[in-house]
Amino acid sequence: MNFSFLTGDMDWKTYGGTFVSKRLNNGEFDYRLLLDVTPLDDDTRYIVSLNVVAPSQCMPKELQRAIDSFGMPEEDLKRFVEQGGDLALTEILHDYGISLPVWSRAGNNIGKMMRAARAEANLVESMFGFYLDRQYNAVGATGWDIIRGDMWGNRED
Repeated sequence: MNFSFLTGDMDWKTYGGTFVSKRLNNGEFDYRLLLDVTPLDDDTRYIVSLNVVAPSQCMPKELQRAIDSFGMPEEDLKRFVEQGGDLALTEILHDYGISLPVWSRAGNNIGKMMRAARAEANLVESMFGFYLDRQYNAVGATGWDIIRGDMWGNRED
């Protein structure tokens, strides 16, 4: 699977960056995969993680909280969302923390780690429901709950 640069420093190997997949669909709704590269200062040079974000599945009150926290003047934010659409909402939700981490690795070889992340992304796309069915935290929230912004698994809007 291919990813495009979304945000971060152009020198992402030194300063980090986030990459985004094309819009994917599980048969019921659209989602995107985000690939985060975080450089470290110790012997393990990088952490690479793969996350799922589905703006259409986010609870309205959580989506509004994420938008409110984005730290951009209201007019600029409105223009950002109108022009960027689903991709802008994906970035806002991911920055706010409403994204499901489905895979991560730490290591020194960034090329090898990026290839492994793309291979895992292909698995996530083909077995999406299996990835989201599992419990992701100690209170019992599944991946379905987390992409809705329901970290407690209450299943309430």
